[in-house]
Amino acid sequence: MSQVTPRKLLGLGAMLGVGIVLGLLPSGPFPTQLTFGEQHIFVPRVLTILLTFLPFAIGAYVARNQFLPIAVSFSLAVWIFGQYVLYQIALPAGQADILKIAIGNIPSLFVFLVAAVIGTAVGEWQYKRGLENVASAT
Repeated sequence: MSQVTPRKLLGLGAMLGVGIVLGLLPSGPFPTQLTFGEQHIFVPRVLTILLTFLPFAIGAYVARNQFLPIAVSFSLAVWIFGQYVLYQIALPAGQADILKIAIGNIPSLFVFLVAAVIGTAVGEWQYKRGLENVASAT
């Protein structure tokens, strides 16, 4: 198991900072909602996917290497927290069914995990590419 280094914590901080700043941008239209019987499935927008990818890429670039476990753990934790918040919102209305809430948000979990993996890979690749350019210049 990889140990959390100060560089990885700095990468996590950079990822959170960029994510918060990007979260302040105007969000545009609501996500697409598909209905299957009584089940609602929410499909994230392309802008949401890109704005999710970018913080992970920057975090991985700052952390330099082995940022994937942190990115995936963070993604899962945020998604689980989101499901809890949605459950708490539905509770007073009498519509609190954690299974339906989770099923309705499976596309967002998938998108969040894919963005974390690809963003981390791109960020680490950019860092290694920069190292190769510096090494070849000398």
